[in-house]
Amino acid sequence: MRNREKKTYFCEVRKALPLSTKTEKRIKLKLNISTPGEFNFVRELPHDGVGLLRTEFLFMGRNLPPAEEEQYRMYKRILHENRKKPVVVRVLDIGSDKRPSYFKIPEGTNLDLGLRGAMAVEKFPHIYLAQMKALLRANVSSNLHLLYPMVSDLNDLETFRNVLSEAKKALEKDNINIAGVKIKEGVMIETPAAAMMIDILLEEIDFVNIGSNDLLQYTLATSRGNTQVEGRYHIMHPALLKFLERIAREGKKSGKEVCLCGEIASFEEFYPLLLEIGIKSFSVAASKFSDIKCELLYLQQSRDKIPVAEFYKLGSKEQVDEYFRRFM
Repeated sequence: MRNREKKTYFCEVRKALPLSTKTEKRIKLKLNISTPGEFNFVRELPHDGVGLLRTEFLFMGRNLPPAEEEQYRMYKRILHENRKKPVVVRVLDIGSDKRPSYFKIPEGTNLDLGLRGAMAVEKFPHIYLAQMKALLRANVSSNLHLLYPMVSDLNDLETFRNVLSEAKKALEKDNINIAGVKIKEGVMIETPAAAMMIDILLEEIDFVNIGSNDLLQYTLATSRGNTQVEGRYHIMHPALLKFLERIAREGKKSGKEVCLCGEIASFEEFYPLLLEIGIKSFSVAASKFSDIKCELLYLQQSRDKIPVAEFYKLGSKEQVDEYFRRFM
């Protein structure tokens, strides 16, 4: 059991300092933002940027999609308030747990398999076009990092880029000049296909975010939130960690940022393992930010080498639990 008083001491003395590993490589800790009510944390917490702005809150609970102007005002607010730091904005990501009522979807469609990412863009292009136009208009400080969800290959990436190109042309036609405004593009790695294609995808984009929730779901062929599944599989499954290590390795090779923003980034006990496999950028909910920073401050002083190879040999949830009891 760690000495809690020692950890608390490190947190209090060093909480204003930047994070780094023992080799002084910078660790980034960012914020996930899901609702307008969380925007205040952008000013209050010593973060390295918004690692994931989920835009679904703008589209839910209404009968019609938000107009471009409404979106523009919202995006401008968060981009302006955070203008000296990157803001990663995820393009609308629909799913079984976030389906706007005005999306007319054929009965029986499995939203977790049959209409995600680029497939949704192709079915509802006008909605994504309005969102892209609003984001481009709001990007006056050039701190927009545009994130495409559920990309599994280059064809998916091209679908999103086609809409972005159309948005630029539409703004030019309206005499809105965005020629000098910079933008970075990234993809969410949340399918096994994307994890295996990571080296190819990194050649085409500027950064990646890892969506561990969906990546675990599709890796294990199980639905999220199923209590029966949760009783059988550990959230940090060895297969998931292998994917994470591969993504981190390829990110390091390409010199491009790999940020983990899924649920597993909320668990302090996973960080020794995540750092060991090479992940150096994390994005977490505001409610977990201080606890996670405290953990990272402590680890940069006291981290011992973690036996990753042993973790990969574990064959059950109980063995994974025991591993974390022993080493974390």
